[in-house]
Amino acid sequence: MLSEGFAEHSIRNSKGSVNPYINWKDIANYEFLLPPKAQQAKLAELLWAMDEMVERLGQLYLRNLTLKIASLKKVFRLMNTIIRLEDSI
Repeated sequence: MLSEGFAEHSIRNSKGSVNPYINWKDIANYEFLLPPKAQQAKLAELLWAMDEMVERLGQLYLRNLTLKIASLKKVFRLMNTIIRLEDSI
């Protein structure tokens, strides 16, 4: 719907001057090219694989973030312990 061809079709078939509108029937008559079914299937398979990869990367990012937070907590606890020991000396 964001293609130049669709926009031109919509403008050509619009009605009204102050508030232009287009009827569903005119939108339904818009024709566009689609790749053959076999190519659509390959594209869908590729997109699903990409979606799975994005999901896995998101999970890895969260695990990495969790590990960083845990490491920082350990460092701060250790620093706190060292500071308390130094204060007691």
